[in-house]
Amino acid sequence: MNKNLKKLSLIALLIASTVACKKSDDPAPSSSGTTTLQGDLTGVTNLTADTKYLLKGFVYVPNGSTINIEAGTVITGQVQAALIIEPGAKINAIGTAAKPIIFTSSAAAGSRARGNWGGLVLAGNAKVNTATPTSKPLCEGGIRTQYGNDVSADPSVDNDNSGTLKYVRSEYAGYAPIPGSELNGITYAGVGRGTTLDHVQSSYANDDGMEWFGGCVNGKYLINFAAIDDDFDTDCGFSGKIQFGLAMREQYISDQSGSKAFESDHDPNAGTNGPNTTCQFVNMTLIGPVVSMADASNANKPSKFAATFISGIHIRRNSSLSMHNSILMAWNNGVLIDSKTGASGVTTANITSGSLKMHNNIVAGISKNCPNANSPTFGTDNHKYDVVSVLNGAGDLTVVTDQTFADSTNLTWNDGTTTFTGPNGWFYHSSANNNKYQSDFANLLNMNLKNAWTNMTFDFTMPSGSPAATGGNFSAVVDTDGFFDTTPTYIGAFGSTDWTTSWANFNPQITNY
Repeated sequence: MNKNLKKLSLIALLIASTVACKKSDDPAPSSSGTTTLQGDLTGVTNLTADTKYLLKGFVYVPNGSTINIEAGTVITGQVQAALIIEPGAKINAIGTAAKPIIFTSSAAAGSRARGNWGGLVLAGNAKVNTATPTSKPLCEGGIRTQYGNDVSADPSVDNDNSGTLKYVRSEYAGYAPIPGSELNGITYAGVGRGTTLDHVQSSYANDDGMEWFGGCVNGKYLINFAAIDDDFDTDCGFSGKIQFGLAMREQYISDQSGSKAFESDHDPNAGTNGPNTTCQFVNMTLIGPVVSMADASNANKPSKFAATFISGIHIRRNSSLSMHNSILMAWNNGVLIDSKTGASGVTTANITSGSLKMHNNIVAGISKNCPNANSPTFGTDNHKYDVVSVLNGAGDLTVVTDQTFADSTNLTWNDGTTTFTGPNGWFYHSSANNNKYQSDFANLLNMNLKNAWTNMTFDFTMPSGSPAATGGNFSAVVDTDGFFDTTPTYIGAFGSTDWTTSWANFNPQITNY
């Protein structure tokens, strides 16, 4: 063999060795020390806490692939960047209270803003009511991913496993390439109950904090903080169970489409295709934009807030969302049951059938009930705007007016012995529902809301003697698999322990990553 041939053979051997040693699970760092993630991450990808990562564009984990993320890892994103876990793929993002996994803006501390990056998307194979035997829906936000299965699919698809999010934060996400097709803080599309959601926070999202498109994934200890649109948005047949959840709104930040803590649809057209939207939320604390019920700086009236806040809860388009053992407080309006007319897909009919349930909840400090501190007098059972049923012919109300709210007698409901008229009759005046009213929100939290926002320091536990300390009851909760923790006797997401401590961040603007 001549020298040139030997050299070529040696070069070929070195190249082959180099290729053989390069692992698909070790993304190569750039000269800046930051590893860029882009395109498709096939095979097994491992992200470690000693490396900084940057998402560039839409980053997909395709079918059959897995991304493992070590506790304490920080992944940043550029504008329009997103991490998408496609059906058949898995994400194992398992942080700890001391070392949460963080998805956040690539901007420096002090210059971050909502929409700095696209968001996190989990897409699975569970049932959704917008799928057919021959077609699957496409994820919103301009991404390529189809998801879900139709109602006729084998029941095993609902056990689909997209991985684990545990002690994970998403900050400053949200991207809307076209109106009505957005990425959220975190999107769950057709995600199955084999997936684990445990201690997950979305903050400062440029659309919804979290949105579910069908599927049946369950979750505990979920936070949506300072989103611009809705906090917990449920659509397209979502039937999962959520326990211990927190939502909190900024006073003057809301979306032009109308912002709420819950927005729930059966599907976009108030249809009747299965599966039905029958999600259950238990032990929730939903805090609205009202920071004071008697604000000296506002002529002793409830504090001002952005005009595009609609209500704390908006159930529409034939949804059967249910809520138990929860607190809805500091909103302008309470629960809006928005129903179309006709014989099919009527949201109010889900109340009379018993599929839409509200039990053992406290509605407190609904500002429209208290135009000032003395009229009506605090303590008076005047709650016209706590629960309102509206028949507007479309089931798609986005603008709420006093004239609309005056229509509060279109719902009649029988608890088996007595017929009640009007939405407040259903909500309050049946002992079977056991919901309670409070004209302000005193003694529900160990903090003054106005001061908490000023100091950016929050304590969500309840004070001694709180009316929420007792009254929790699980008799109306549907729990065939034992998912719910039925030991709490309190109402709301917190007893004496603040489970947000150490891992959640309510002011990431000042955090250096």
